[in-house]
This record gives sequence, structure tokens and C-alpha cells, in this order.
Amino acid sequence: MKRRLRFPGALVGIWLAGVSCQGRMTTSVAPASLTLTQLVAIDAQGQTRPTLDYDLCAQTPQGIIPSLLGQVSVSNGPGVVDANGVSLNDVRLTRYRVEYTRYDGRSTPLVDVPLAFEAGNEITIGAGETKTLQILLLRAVALTEPPLLQLAEGIGLKEIRGDIVVTFSGSEMSGHPVSVSGSTPFWFHCAKHPNAECGMRSAE
Repeated sequence: MKRRLRFPGALVGIWLAGVSCQGRMTTSVAPASLTLTQLVAIDAQGQTRPTLDYDLCAQTPQGIIPSLLGQVSVSNGPGVVDANGVSLNDVRLTRYRVEYTRYDGRSTPLVDVPLAFEAGNEITIGAGETKTLQILLLRAVALTEPPLLQLAEGIGLKEIRGDIVVTFSGSEMSGHPVSVSGSTPFWFHCAKHPNAECGMRSAE
């Protein structure tokens, strides 16, 4: 025997209203679309260069060992705006990581390439905006460590070529984690030691 269940109209209305409210509360927001549109080196004259070209044996004023800088531009795509007109895809980048990879695939830190590092640099990029900032591409201490120290002393190496890979990380205002990466070439060499071994092989 079949039974028919009946609910009061008011109760059905309350249940439907609850479903409607639930839907509004769980609206999903698409992640921001970040693009690293520029990553270049800055030379001693303050000019931007497509490659970090550094002669380790070049003279510096009063023997100062410089940190090497780069210029980065990051673009944020169009965003989602909530009912109050607040953009949910504005992004706050808080840190960046710098790594080095050689073209021959040999990229062991402090043997084949300088040690990777992380640094803080907070910047907010609104939806549809592009921001440009300066960052470290090579710390001064790397020039006193392998393999750049051996390169400067003419031990085994004449040059090291590869890419500097920079990755920014942070989050959207809505809470989604975000990151964006880019790279620029590097060329570390020492004109003072023309008879040093040429190539991208680690000093033995």
C-alpha cells in the first residue's frame, strides 16, 4: 500500500529558502591569472639587460663586492567582483625564490651553481594591473663561495652559463594561494684568466 506524504506549504518554502541561501554562501571564485611579463638584469650603470653578464674579475670601487639586481614585472588578469564591488582576485605577493640552472643540466648548489635563496618583498597587484619591482638576482656572498670563487681564481672554469629562475608566491584576497615564475639567462666569467678551461664543467 502506498502512502502519500504531505508537507505544509510554509515548510516547503522554508526548505527552498535554505537551499537558495546555501548556494549564495558557497559561490566559488576562479584563481587569479598571473603572468611574469619581464625579468631582466640591471647593470652597474642602472640599465636593464636581457642577460646577467658578470665578469667576476672586474674591478669594483674600493674592493666592494656587489649584490646583483634584477627588474621584474608581474601582471594580474581581470578579476571577479563581489556584490559590494570588492575585487576578489587582487593578489598580495610576499616572497620570492631565486634558483640557478646550468644549460648542461649540472646544477648542484655550491658545486655547479650558486646556492638558491629566498627573500621577502611584499607587493599588492590589483586585478587588471601590472606592477614592476627590483629584486636580488645574486647575493654578494655567492661571489665568495663555490663555484664563483673558483671561477674568479681561474681554477678549472672559464665561464658558467645558464638560467636564473625566479618564483614569486603569495595569495589572493579571497585566500587562494598563487605563484608565478620566470627566468633570465646568466653568464658568469672571468676575463682575467683567458687560459682557464673553457666550458660549463665543474672544477674537480
